[in-house]
Amino acid sequence: MSFESKDGPGEESLVLDFSGVEVFCCSYMPSCLAKEIHQAYDKVISIPDGDLLNRVKERLGKRNADISDVVHYAIYFDDGP
Repeated sequence: MSFESKDGPGEESLVLDFSGVEVFCCSYMPSCLAKEIHQAYDKVISIPDGDLLNRVKERLGKRNADISDVVHYAIYFDDGP
């Protein structure tokens, strides 16, 4: 991922590496609530009790999978298609 830094001119790069991903979901601005955008704007946040996390835990639980470490992370960027 690359971005323009607020601290100075030029483009910077970084890598966000998530391992053990069970589900990936991408939502664009029209389908996001203002509260979600504000909370996750340019930062990774944990969503401890949301519909997506609860659905994933329920499905994994039915397969007797260990769900103790399953978490939901979100980040919002202002660029999209």
